[in-house]
Amino acid sequence: GGGIWLNTGTNKIYDNVVKDNVAENGGGMYIYWNGRLVNNVVVGNVANQSYGGVFIDGDYTVYNNVIAYNKATHTGGMTCGMGVTQNTIANNTFYANEMNSMQSNNGAGLTVRDTAKVVNNIFWKNKFSSSEAVLGADFAGAATFKHNALQLPASSYTSLGSGLYDLGVNASGNLFGVDPGFADVINIA
Repeated sequence: GGGIWLNTGTNKIYDNVVKDNVAENGGGMYIYWNGRLVNNVVVGNVANQSYGGVFIDGDYTVYNNVIAYNKATHTGGMTCGMGVTQNTIANNTFYANEMNSMQSNNGAGLTVRDTAKVVNNIFWKNKFSSSEAVLGADFAGAATFKHNALQLPASSYTSLGSGLYDLGVNASGNLFGVDPGFADVINIA
């Protein structure tokens, strides 16, 4: 990780600005094994390979973070690995993250590799190969989505319980293709 790299234990990361870092993987943060991310701003980080903003593996909770303007070849914003328990990603903003190469099961804003609950998040202006309007621009994974604002229209996703752009069989209350109307995206951090 360019900004923060943690390799063991139960890690708690609160109230930080992780900005303008560069690494091969995990431009902003690389957290291997169990973490709690709360009230952080992860912005402007670059990974030459994967995980521009954040990579977190193991059991995790991710609340109230802004993950924006991060870039990588695979997954610009955040990738969450395999957890043992029910992990939660809630009340976060994934904005203008970018990935340049489509790799199976990756999204530019968020990639989830387990069955996390993804609740009340905003996905907006995330890009795959400079385009906001293609599948993979905001999300990829097998999580359950509830009450999120997603940048693409509803027809871009399925709710079958599996698949690359599947929101899960219990998906409900999501908003699709609605501009969140951010007041100041230039001065995010």
